[in-house]
Amino acid sequence: MNANLLSFEHAAFGYTRSKPIFTDLNYQLRRGTLTVILGPNGIGKTTLLYLALGWLQPSVGQVLLENRPLQDYSRAEIGRRVSLVPKLKAQPTSIPLWGKVFSGGGRTLRRLARRGKKTNKPRARRLPGLAFRNWLALM
Repeated sequence: MNANLLSFEHAAFGYTRSKPIFTDLNYQLRRGTLTVILGPNGIGKTTLLYLALGWLQPSVGQVLLENRPLQDYSRAEIGRRVSLVPKLKAQPTSIPLWGKVFSGGGRTLRRLARRGKKTNKPRARRLPGLAFRNWLALM
């Protein structure tokens, strides 16, 4: 059994023909590995995830899921194998995600949250270096 979970074979994509985002992209995501996609804003990280989900189609080349072309799968089959946790457009106003993750007890939440001056209700506070991003999960 080939261990390639997701493959891009000579894939190219651009929202316009004059400005390609990817050209001749070749990459194999192997089963049991962790891959991190880093880059500056606007470089195409989210576009790459959308190609992996089949939401966008490469103009050249193909995307393979378990060595089978992605377009051969039904939406339900892709949904059972691949999921996306999207980034949040706005930060929550009650208990933020990091508060839920790190809420080992009431002391932790009290230490991380600060109270509003007028209402005395907890207000969300950002932790330095913690950002909400897209996550792609392959089953």
